[in-house]
Amino acid sequence: MLGSISVWNLDEESNKAELGYGIFPDHRRKGYMKEAITAVVAYGFRTMGLDRIEAYTSHYNQPSIDFLDSMDFDYVETIEDSYSPHGLMDVFVRHRPEFFIRQAEKTDITTL
Repeated sequence: MLGSISVWNLDEESNKAELGYGIFPDHRRKGYMKEAITAVVAYGFRTMGLDRIEAYTSHYNQPSIDFLDSMDFDYVETIEDSYSPHGLMDVFVRHRPEFFIRQAEKTDITTL
């Protein structure tokens, strides 16, 4: 086993889910997680029909923050988290590309 990856914490109302991942130290920086996340994100958007996938990482885990950034996840905010060893988590999000097109089509620009 190299690590694990999951799509969980599904929210049907807002059509989003959370991405969870971890990889054992001996297998880091070899491209395995990049390949896995690429496949899982594609599955979440194409097969599950999600509009938004969120990922949470420790505010102090710079390698994970850099990794999410390299995978086109955008930083949203830092939140307090009583389960995190250091108490702070950074929230990242990736939207399905078509999500922005649908949102723009729903927006009445005459009211902006």
